[in-house]
Amino acid sequence: MNEMTLQLWITVIPLVLFNLFFLTALGIYICMYKDIPKTLEIEKRHASLFLNRWFREYWFWVTSHIVQTLIKYRISHDMISLFGLFINLISSIAFFMGYFGLAGWCIIWAGSCDFLDGKVARALKIESKRGAFFDAIIDRYSESLPYIGLAGYFKDSWLLYVIIITLIGCMAIGYV
Repeated sequence: MNEMTLQLWITVIPLVLFNLFFLTALGIYICMYKDIPKTLEIEKRHASLFLNRWFREYWFWVTSHIVQTLIKYRISHDMISLFGLFINLISSIAFFMGYFGLAGWCIIWAGSCDFLDGKVARALKIESKRGAFFDAIIDRYSESLPYIGLAGYFKDSWLLYVIIITLIGCMAIGYV
């Protein structure tokens, strides 16, 4: 298998699996919708045209199963944060090596970890200032890694300067 075919498969296989999972879950959710209790947290918040209450209920339903599985296997919110950092390290290496499809999927998976760590902490009722601080620090490092990989890949290009400016801007968001 040549390099181009390998990169195509690395990009397409996660896309197919991701869509298969969420379309299957959507079918199950539609069949069960009337029997699923509505979430008070979602009812309190404003709904937009794109993220309406129905879609948010679906997303909460899907992720609540993932959260319960993480809790069942005693995977702490800090471990989820560190795992997301590790996945973004892989994305950095993938970018550096030119595997942009794989790097993109790693960023999505790492972002999912960032979403899930907070949900696990809230579900266990162990939210704390220490945990929020730890999560914020890990998030900054995690967000930096893909840019570092891109900078390494584009080290001989004018795009390096765009990547550095973007990285600085992303780090500044925490201060805003």
